[in-house]
Amino acid sequence: MSGYREDNFDLGEDPEARAARSRRSWIRFLLVLPWAGVSFLLMDQDGYPDSFGIHYHSTTGKGMVVEQFYDSHVLVQRHHLLDIITFAWMWAPLVGAIGWVVYGLLHSPKTPELPGYSQREDLQR
Repeated sequence: MSGYREDNFDLGEDPEARAARSRRSWIRFLLVLPWAGVSFLLMDQDGYPDSFGIHYHSTTGKGMVVEQFYDSHVLVQRHHLLDIITFAWMWAPLVGAIGWVVYGLLHSPKTPELPGYSQREDLQR
């Protein structure tokens, strides 16, 4: 029964590549864990969202996280240092991910040259 159920149906895949992909996912998990822990600590110390009069009664689970990000603008309105740090810490991964995508789009390889067109000829003109 060994090998009866496979997660990967690509029989030609290198086992080392599969192990590297698994390591990358563990690294991502280990990076998210401290960020989430510090986020919970900051929100607990700050009393967010309850100290701002925001109460989520109807939402549970992952939906509550979306509502917390939506209402996070109140953290900046109170002008306390811990509020500003909590706001910046909450939004840092999202801003980083957007920046990573924009960087990838701006620095992506350009389209291949068209037949009969050369950038060298264009630069010499």
